[in-house]
Parts: sequence; C-alpha cells; structure tokens
Amino acid sequence: MTSVPEYPDLAKRINLERSVTINLLVNKEGKVKKALLVKATNDLFTQPALEESKKWVFTPAIMNGKSVLVWVAIPFRFRMAK
Repeated sequence: MTSVPEYPDLAKRINLERSVTINLLVNKEGKVKKALLVKATNDLFTQPALEESKKWVFTPAIMNGKSVLVWVAIPFRFRMAK
C-alpha cells in the first residue's frame, strides 16, 4: 500500500509544482531499506518524498524462485489540484 507525500505548505501558497525521483532499496520482505534522492527540481519537495517513500511496502522481487533485494526508481510529481 502506498500513500502520497504531504505537499509542502510554502509550495501550496505559491502554487509551485515540481517533481522528485527517489531510488529505493527494497529488501526481501518488500520493505524499504534505503531511500536516496536521484533528482529534485526543487528542494522543498525532497524531504516529503523521502519520508513518505520509506513507509511504503512492496511485493518482494523474485529471481529464480527466491525473493531478492532490488533497487527501484520512483518518480513523485507534485501537482496542485485544479
């Protein structure tokens, strides 16, 4: 189950929309072991994306019938509701 990062208050006030890409190391149980910033178009969005992504749980990756550690890249797009 995934959830959405909280939109930074300052970004809301100035109608700022940006994106962040995070690399996640997902362990054999599907839990995030490490989250690393790949790219952020504005630093305001980095921390919310990192914090929220660490809470996510994935279906474990399988190789040769066994669950394995895997890196995944997750793009976050922060957009104002229209």
